[in-house]
Amino acid sequence: VAEGLKPGDIVVAAGTQFMTEDLKVKLAGGIAQQSASAEGEDASQLR
Repeated sequence: VAEGLKPGDIVVAAGTQFMTEDLKVKLAGGIAQQSASAEGEDASQLR
């Protein structure tokens, strides 16, 4: 990734084939996050 990320953004590198828009996921720290399309307006929810 050459550009477009901000401090605090989360990048998923594995298991993306199982992710869908609005899917709730758990991070290793136990914080629930809502996935969003990296190309959609909701991508800011990944922070």
